[in-house]
Amino acid sequence: MPRPIICPETGRPVYGRHDGPVTINLKDFHLRSAMGRPVPGWFQRFKYRQFMFFGISDQNFSAGVALADLHFAQQAFFYVKPAAGLPWVHTSAMSLLPANPMNPESEFPDFFFQKSGLMLHFQKNCLEARYKDAHLHILLGESPSPLRLCTRTGWRGWTFTRKAASIPASGSFRCHNVHRDLSPETCRALTDRTCGILRRETFWNWAAATGILASGEDFGMNLAWGVNETGFTENRIWIRGMPVNIGPVIFEVPENRSSTPWQIYSEDKSLCLSFTPSWAMTQRVSAGLIATDFVQNTGFFSGMIHIRGHAPLILSDLPGWTEDHYVRW
Repeated sequence: MPRPIICPETGRPVYGRHDGPVTINLKDFHLRSAMGRPVPGWFQRFKYRQFMFFGISDQNFSAGVALADLHFAQQAFFYVKPAAGLPWVHTSAMSLLPANPMNPESEFPDFFFQKSGLMLHFQKNCLEARYKDAHLHILLGESPSPLRLCTRTGWRGWTFTRKAASIPASGSFRCHNVHRDLSPETCRALTDRTCGILRRETFWNWAAATGILASGEDFGMNLAWGVNETGFTENRIWIRGMPVNIGPVIFEVPENRSSTPWQIYSEDKSLCLSFTPSWAMTQRVSAGLIATDFVQNTGFFSGMIHIRGHAPLILSDLPGWTEDHYVRW
């Protein structure tokens, strides 16, 4: 039975890491203003933000699929690219007052989005994305030890995130004369589900990878700062499917975020990585009450991670993603 992320008796979030499945029982949350006054339920639902991202990595192949649900609007994007060269497909779309809102209560919800020729559909671990003649079909295997974390955010808010990596995946991609079959022997996926009463104005940096190291070991990584800001980090690696929590890390983000290497390291240098971007999905919008400055890079990680009881993990041109995101929503 999934554990409620909001304590029904107190109306407060259950903070910390959760080992088993949870349900996002938003209706039990008692949102109050900064001065302690109860907030109407409709406004609480309006303040709720949620998004999902899927990253797919295979030999000489990477893809990204995302959907953000702001209650009054949905924003989606989809891209697929080879290791070198320009993407085979990349597009984004926005839908105002969407007809198919994402389920706010599921820790890992199904969804359907269709707008401006872009179609995204996720149901029971099957992901489908279409745009013009591009078609990506992915079947996700079992997620090894997902990270589930709930933290306080700002004065009255909270954030829940569910991250998983090193997920075996199979499927196919077709576009023009490009045809790729994806096998669980080499293809790996990562997933990112984040939701909650987030800050009105916020930012985050994020780095993630999923794949197979030169040593032959399955590897996944999620690193971030921003958003989950109080008492915990969402930093974790997965080695052969086993989770290892990582302490805080520092992101050195260059001014030219999509062409200059990033440096990511822990204070004691037990984690020390360099990321070289190869291509970026970007968006910069300022429209009254809403603004975003978003860069998501695909590229390659190199460096070393030291973890207790294991030989140093060496990353050498491992495909992955980084993100620099400011948002006012």
